[in-house]
Amino acid sequence: DLGRDLERADDTPDGPRVAVVSHAFWTTRLGADPGALGTILTLDGAGWEIVGVAPEDFREPDGTQVWLPRRHDPEACGHGCNTMEAVARLPAGMEMPALQERLTAVDRVLAAEHPDAHRDVVTEIQPLHDYRVADVRPALWILLAAVGMVLLVACANVANLLMVRAAGRRTEVAVRVTLGAGRRRLIRQLLTESLLLAMVGGGLGLALASVGVSGMVSMAPPELPRMAEVALDGRVVLFATSVTLAVALLFGLLPAAHLARRATAASLRGARGAVGGTPGRRGRSSRFLLLTGEVALSLSLLLGAALLFRTLQEVRSVDPGFRTEGVERFRIAAPGARYDTEAALAFFDELEERLQAEPAIRRVGTGFGIPLAPGNLNVSVQLRDRPPVPGPDRPTAAVRLVSPGYRQALGIPLRQGRWLAPGDRTDAPGAVVLNETAARSFYPDGEALGKRLVVDMTWGFDEQPERTVVGVVGDVRTRSLTQPEGPAIYVPNAQMGANIQYVLMELEPGAGSALPVARAIVAELDPTLALTYEERMEEVMRHESAGTRFYLTLLSFFSGLAVVLAAVGLYGVVAYAVSRRTRELGIRMALGAEADQVVGLVVRQGLAPALLGIVLGLALSWFGARSLQALLYGVEPQDPLTLVVVTGILAVVTAAAVLLPARRATRIPPATALRSE
Repeated sequence: DLGRDLERADDTPDGPRVAVVSHAFWTTRLGADPGALGTILTLDGAGWEIVGVAPEDFREPDGTQVWLPRRHDPEACGHGCNTMEAVARLPAGMEMPALQERLTAVDRVLAAEHPDAHRDVVTEIQPLHDYRVADVRPALWILLAAVGMVLLVACANVANLLMVRAAGRRTEVAVRVTLGAGRRRLIRQLLTESLLLAMVGGGLGLALASVGVSGMVSMAPPELPRMAEVALDGRVVLFATSVTLAVALLFGLLPAAHLARRATAASLRGARGAVGGTPGRRGRSSRFLLLTGEVALSLSLLLGAALLFRTLQEVRSVDPGFRTEGVERFRIAAPGARYDTEAALAFFDELEERLQAEPAIRRVGTGFGIPLAPGNLNVSVQLRDRPPVPGPDRPTAAVRLVSPGYRQALGIPLRQGRWLAPGDRTDAPGAVVLNETAARSFYPDGEALGKRLVVDMTWGFDEQPERTVVGVVGDVRTRSLTQPEGPAIYVPNAQMGANIQYVLMELEPGAGSALPVARAIVAELDPTLALTYEERMEEVMRHESAGTRFYLTLLSFFSGLAVVLAAVGLYGVVAYAVSRRTRELGIRMALGAEADQVVGLVVRQGLAPALLGIVLGLALSWFGARSLQALLYGVEPQDPLTLVVVTGILAVVTAAAVLLPARRATRIPPATALRSE
């Protein structure tokens, strides 16, 4: 890092215009030049002197490139103006509960001195890490559990196959025992084989992970914190190696010890019987339990993926209340350093007029507080037809500062009265339009038109006029597609004077992007201004479901992998059982048993662990699905249709895994089967 940090003296209304830039900004935009300190950075038309470069690993809040002092003015934003988040480092020796007690005491003092602004204010603290991951913590725990379940399925599968393979090596091990090999030496040899197998698998897994990590990062939703730092580093390699060794020891030791014990006891006396006979009861029970667990875990993962798929369908079917197809948006600000309120309004009027004249653009509107974008503000409202109430008891609503073209550009339906008109300016009576929820909440009698209210908010103009409700429009899901709309009011920006606006452009059918034209027009009006948040509304809608798609993709991959592993395990065990019973099945067919009878016998025995696993999986899912509640929308964790469909799919897969080796057994000629030993 270079230079200095922001200081308390910078945080005054007339303090110096200084800035600290991120290390990435310094290297990519300033060429890592130490002489960049002292140069002027122009932001929104105002010059800021670069006085420092932040350390390379400092990015708070995530993605920040430039830090500026607040230049706080208590007169402009005093009590009740809650627009900032506080971050603090606790002094040595102080614990979180002690700090919380001190802040609670401050809350009581402020509530007594300024009841209108602080009466219901409660200050709560939490660790910064918890705050950053609060929204994604449930999803990350679910993904971690899914990975663990897949690992257990894979381990159970490998243990099953090792036990099956061990049963076929009893003669070899018995010979080794006869020649003097002890139990420890046998276990050591078999564990070495398991370790080699595990290390090869772990190496292939790391190779696949190195390829998959970049793809996972690219498709991750933006709300996942610090995704840019996700990489296959030394810590991951060490963790993967440790897990691989632990799994090899844990799941390789059981079949190794089992085989060594049986071989030592039987030696060559049981060699022939071991080859031709059936496996012992303990071996059958172990394989039965492992297969049951595989199917149960696979069903749980498959149900989780199916529930997220249903959620994605529900989110896509939500009616947001506004037009999404063929609409583009961008954000632009007329900086207060060069534009007073009237000049900012004139700039937006001219920009809207110039854009409307373009042949590719059908309608244009501007607004602050638009759907699915930053800048949504909640304000209290004074209803003039009611007795006056203190500030904390007044009804609240989201406020949207818009132009007359806003509703038409987004296609918001008009329910009653009229929409805001070009004449609703400072020289006209104050006007306001409510959404349906605000109309029902403020005026339960259904008579909202003509009522008067005052919005407790100012922007460019010092005073707010008393406003008359001139219309009611449909609800719009502004903050999230999955959150129902609350009370919202639309105020003419010409009567509010906001110097920040989003421009919404409805395009003619078949027209390409209008953003290049918009950039050219803005450059003609003021070349120092930049367009941000340039997106089509279809892309914005896709971003809204990006988190669900990401979790669905990963969970689908894990569940599919678990189902395949479980099917392979069933197939391997049943195929082994058929090979061990070749003589028995041949005798049955020689005595007149039909092929269907033989298939039914094998299938019934093979499906027993699968059916028990499905029952246990349903019971496990009944409890586990509740952990998915935070990620679901429009579907219950125990949705009956999802349970039936997923159970049916898994039953078909397991039946196929059992049926294939069973049908193969019927194709063995009886004479060949009788000579199998």
